[in-house]
Amino acid sequence: VSWQEAIRGNKTATCGGNPVWIGNESGDEDAERVSKIKSHINTMNLQAALLSMYYSLFGTADGALYFYIEDDTIQWKCFSYENGDNCTEKPDYEDPTKKMGVRLFGYEGFEAVELYRPTKNELYIHFPDDETLLKHYPNGYLDKTDDGFYLISQTEHGLDESLFCYWREADIPSGPVQRPIETFETLLSDCGENIKYYAYQILFLSGGAISLPNANFGGKVIGSKTADGDAKILEPADASNTLEIGFKKVYNAICDGSKSVFI
Repeated sequence: VSWQEAIRGNKTATCGGNPVWIGNESGDEDAERVSKIKSHINTMNLQAALLSMYYSLFGTADGALYFYIEDDTIQWKCFSYENGDNCTEKPDYEDPTKKMGVRLFGYEGFEAVELYRPTKNELYIHFPDDETLLKHYPNGYLDKTDDGFYLISQTEHGLDESLFCYWREADIPSGPVQRPIETFETLLSDCGENIKYYAYQILFLSGGAISLPNANFGGKVIGSKTADGDAKILEPADASNTLEIGFKKVYNAICDGSKSVFI
């Protein structure tokens, strides 16, 4: 049962399903500025960016958004552990009062680190030696660290704040209810076994049955070689009420524990 995905989709839709609302509460002097902000939001589709961010957050417990300008428009990228990105946020190594985003990922079989700093972005790639680096980057490198990371590119973005937005949670929403989810699946399995066994009537014979139906027969026959002949249908155990109570209790525990509402 895909409870984890159901809870993840539920949380994503709840947090990002409605569009971002921007309103002007400062009078006419800011009307044009707010109008431009709204235009940028619509052009870059900020709602899709937030949905991507939430989907990563509720599936892996963290996610990051990176904003940049391309062709005079604001663009975005969502980084997620599911896509091979290990992200975090740290104080900038030159100005600890400001934050920088850190993204660790794989690049053509090599370890790469991208730093989203307050005024610029830097890309470092770990190569075993200069010869290997020159095969991939004939123009060489800008700098090299003591642990073998080569500074490949350094790009100014013209602002004084990192364009990297990162968020981490302690756990995904379905994490605290993993045990109730497993209990629900066990109940469902028991219910399925009960249905499979009693789907067809079971005929009980006594008195020396000579032949029984083969395994492809649609029901079950149990023979007993006794002196007294008899035949009757075995009734299945009525566990419907017990299963219904169990399903309801566990379902409520899953919803309460994950703070989810399914309509």
